[in-house]
Amino acid sequence: MNSNMYELAIEDFSKAVELDSSSSEAYFNRSISYSCLNKYERAIADISRYIELNHGDAKAYYLRGKYSRDLSRSDFERAKSLGYEE
Repeated sequence: MNSNMYELAIEDFSKAVELDSSSSEAYFNRSISYSCLNKYERAIADISRYIELNHGDAKAYYLRGKYSRDLSRSDFERAKSLGYEE
């Protein structure tokens, strides 16, 4: 999928959340779409909301950890590009 398709998917999932704020699947799927666009903070927020609604979903906890790791990696890469050296 190209980035435009992910943006369209996010719009659709956002509409689903507006219609039903307890739609856990919309949060789950929107988190995946956000992560594909490297919007990790939004992905983490959505998967965290999904976890609030579905406490026992191991895959959701895995995804939240993955998104957090990817956000950290992105931050490290940005710091390096700005000239930070350890």
